[in-house]
Amino acid sequence: MSSYSKSSPVFIGGLYKSGTSLLRAMLGKHSNIAGGLETFWFDLDFSGKDLKADKRNWDGTRNEPLQEHVSRLAAYYDVNTMAALDMAEQCSSGEAFIDSFMSTYASLNGKKRWVEKTPANTLHIERIFTFWPQAYFIHVVRDPRDVYSSNALKSEEWSNPETFSNLWIKFISAHEEAKKTNWSLLMVEIRYEDLVLYPKETMRDILEFIREPWEDSVAGFQGESKDLEKVQNITGKTSSTLMRLSQPLSTTRIGAWKKELSAPWRLAAVEDIIQKAGFIRLWDSYKYSN
Repeated sequence: MSSYSKSSPVFIGGLYKSGTSLLRAMLGKHSNIAGGLETFWFDLDFSGKDLKADKRNWDGTRNEPLQEHVSRLAAYYDVNTMAALDMAEQCSSGEAFIDSFMSTYASLNGKKRWVEKTPANTLHIERIFTFWPQAYFIHVVRDPRDVYSSNALKSEEWSNPETFSNLWIKFISAHEEAKKTNWSLLMVEIRYEDLVLYPKETMRDILEFIREPWEDSVAGFQGESKDLEKVQNITGKTSSTLMRLSQPLSTTRIGAWKKELSAPWRLAAVEDIIQKAGFIRLWDSYKYSN
């Protein structure tokens, strides 16, 4: 197995609730680009040969056999389960597996390349460009107050100022460090607010960056419900992100923190932690005002 791939995929990363799923869905409307649900490729451990061995996902939320993870991906992507498991048996890394898996998926859909969106891709930029030197990386940012508000609504854990602040710093730091490397020319940062307010202009810039011709379909997003239906049918669970993704583009989530944060002291606590850590200038630069 080669230590790198000659393919030119697109990777999307950014903190949860920043708009990464929306961008992936919009890019997936292009006739050359195939994309789907999160793969967590960077946490798939193929060092052993037993796919039934327990492997813990990167965020610790699931502890399941690798075989189950691969089978679920096959169901999400409508790839033959046995074919996907066979790929897994032949691969020695998460990079090699997802390269084979996503290439198969793209081919099945008559597309030339693929896009992978898992938020924590931002924490694995070095791995991405080491295996895919011809890849492109898109980092999505959003007003951090809205990001905090959206995550706080998700669970009590994410409403904790220290938990959120540390995570925001971790993601932003990883991206800032990657911008100092030779990979910076293959990286671009976009704003969620620009994506929903100016979809045509923003998507035009993105397609130019990843060297794809313009297609009106990527800017006229009217909602996509198939991913929500798949998650519900396969896992029995739902997702607020995928529910919103099933609806047309909307600007109503811009500035949502003003109405949603029922305890303003939490945001003040977040900003205090951010300031003490030396990241307040970056935090303020990502705030959105129009």
